[in-house]
Amino acid sequence: MRIIFSKILFGLLFLSASYGLYAQSNDGKKVREELVRVLDRNARWPLALAEKKISAIFSLRINLSESCTITSIDASKFFPKELIPQLTNPEIYKGINWQAVFGKEAKGAHSFIIPFVVYNPSENNATFYEYTAEDLFVYPGEKTDFLNTTIMQTYPLKYKQGMK
Repeated sequence: MRIIFSKILFGLLFLSASYGLYAQSNDGKKVREELVRVLDRNARWPLALAEKKISAIFSLRINLSESCTITSIDASKFFPKELIPQLTNPEIYKGINWQAVFGKEAKGAHSFIIPFVVYNPSENNATFYEYTAEDLFVYPGEKTDFLNTTIMQTYPLKYKQGMK
């Protein structure tokens, strides 16, 4: 009887742990998808740059407090100035559960970096200005040697109806 009870208890614990991991990863996936939807709605390549067939690589750093609320948003060195007002507005990220995006408990202040790349996929060649890794991750303001940072997979901006 004791062995059967132990097996049943182990089975229930295993199922509840598995369900908990599934629910946690599923919630994280939904939150990450919501973040991509926010970017899809707000990241529009400027029409003037698309007409010039300009390609670029740049990034955005979202700085979060210990309680995972946005403290500031920084644009990298070569971030197109036309995109700064629309993507550095903390209101567009309202409702994003950053803790679920990280998939683990973030200890202390944390940064979330979104790298962007834009090019015309119908062109055989894309001309990118010469960048270094430092250019992609240089932000204004205070410099620190070590950050608690998560980097998102590169978000591709497409040449489509942009903003004027």
